[in-house]
Amino acid sequence: VRASRKMDMSFHSLPLLGIRHGTIKCGSSVIETPGCMLYTRCCAVPHLVPEIVRELEGALLPRLTQLNLSTCYERPGVDAVKQSRRGIKPFANLQDTVTICAVHDAVEPSRFEYNEEKTVSVWTVSGRRKLTVSAHMEAMNAFQPDWFQCLSDTVVGSSLSQKRIRKSVDRTLRFLDQTLTHQQTEGVSAVPFASIQGASVLSERLRSARETAQRPVGGFIIEGLDYKEMTDSAVADLLTKTLEVLPPDKPRIIFGPRTPEQILTAIECGVDLFDTSYPYQLTEKGLALNLFANSPTTTRVGNLCQADASTVLDLNDQMYARNFQHGVDGYSYAYIHHLLQTKEMLAGVLLMKHNLQQYLRFVHTLRASIINGTYDNYCQQFRSRVKDR
Repeated sequence: VRASRKMDMSFHSLPLLGIRHGTIKCGSSVIETPGCMLYTRCCAVPHLVPEIVRELEGALLPRLTQLNLSTCYERPGVDAVKQSRRGIKPFANLQDTVTICAVHDAVEPSRFEYNEEKTVSVWTVSGRRKLTVSAHMEAMNAFQPDWFQCLSDTVVGSSLSQKRIRKSVDRTLRFLDQTLTHQQTEGVSAVPFASIQGASVLSERLRSARETAQRPVGGFIIEGLDYKEMTDSAVADLLTKTLEVLPPDKPRIIFGPRTPEQILTAIECGVDLFDTSYPYQLTEKGLALNLFANSPTTTRVGNLCQADASTVLDLNDQMYARNFQHGVDGYSYAYIHHLLQTKEMLAGVLLMKHNLQQYLRFVHTLRASIINGTYDNYCQQFRSRVKDR
């Protein structure tokens, strides 16, 4: 039986604002919050080889890496990692980072309608995999991550029936209890993180949070928030009221692509960690983050949705064909536009590096402003700058 991993945590809240900052120590690694988890697919940052990832500024590179079963269950695969007997960190050259293994890929749409009473469906490269708690814990025993998300019946949508949402909460609590029992009997050493469900129904979300808080878990993952159908204020209200009933000494996590504006809202509600799937999502569409510099004077925003228009440049647009301003990792917009039009792999490499670096720098600046006591001023300036673009 492997020794259980431990976390030393320290969080502080800013008076009146509800914003938290602190540190989580896991082994020799120190994770600063609020902060990011490095999003990966098949144990690697999409488009980037490890050498390029290491080129990112040291202070910006997250000390926490997010894996997910959807992409790792078959590549590299549970059996291959199990045969190594050392876990997924040395297998995938992730020894220098803390790892958390999520159930689903954060950028893929939810397909909760396939979940059943005793199983959760995970979609891998070969199709649907129905995971029981036992099969999930077998995978965790092979992967040996530092932290892992417990199996959950996550439902998303403001039009769901009260009955389906209640069933989601009940199933998730049952999966959690079974997971904790398996962990004790099978000697899984990773720290369990429990999911908070409830979709858009506050009463169910509070029930989920209160019941889950009574279990011996390492932290909480807030799921089921519908950012597409709900207004920002509605999401903030649900988040704030949910986090108020959770113990303050354990980390709170949100998975999934989040815009800079949504990151600000989450931090102000008390969220500690979120992933970097948003830069990947932008890269796949040929978009470039533009968080720190003014947009080029010739910029117009093509077909971007309103939520993204002020902080993102669509480099697919023909207007960039003659724009020689250097804005993506030292390369001109015209060059990136050319790479996108000719479908060169280098376009994804350069855009992913640029988008990830911008996103990480943004979060680093936010955290520094919290520590320095200038968060309020910084956010006002950022929101004003975004609004004026």
